[in-house]
Amino acid sequence: MNPTEFLRVVDRAALMDDRWLFLAAFCLLLSLCGTVIFWLVKQLQAVIVDHKTLHEAHNESLGQTINTQNAPAPGIRRAVGAVAQGTP
Repeated sequence: MNPTEFLRVVDRAALMDDRWLFLAAFCLLLSLCGTVIFWLVKQLQAVIVDHKTLHEAHNESLGQTINTQNAPAPGIRRAVGAVAQGTP
């Protein structure tokens, strides 16, 4: 059943009686809620994918920063060791 037929059936039911009007409105509300929930799930999936990508990029840049900061560490250790031993 395509949306045009669905709306035609709902419109016909709405013309019959108040009870049918309520049921027709309820069907429209359910279909609208289903559409909104479907859209929200798609948006949530996109946010999760973006978050994973950003998290991986952040971890990679953090690893590069740590490696850059630790690069001069062996030279500093040797210099501190030499000063501690008394040899300049």
